[in-house]
Amino acid sequence: MKDVQGIFQDPFDTFNPLKRIETYLRETALNYSMAATARETERVVGDALAAVGLSLQEIEGRIPRALGRQAQRASVARASSRVRRSW
Repeated sequence: MKDVQGIFQDPFDTFNPLKRIETYLRETALNYSMAATARETERVVGDALAAVGLSLQEIEGRIPRALGRQAQRASVARASSRVRRSW
């Protein structure tokens, strides 16, 4: 499961509407043992977001609806960050 991740057509179905986007990305980095410290977590999240043309500063503190079209890119960053280690 770590090597293949789905990306749903509608990113608003992917995320809880009341949970901040960066929380998902940080949890993913920790749950998949991609980062052991807070500093490493920020790096992993930053790299995943940069790969889709976003930055942590752009999404921090925002819920999915507040991102609009950028929510799809955040969804791609979340999915791709899970498999990046195996590349």
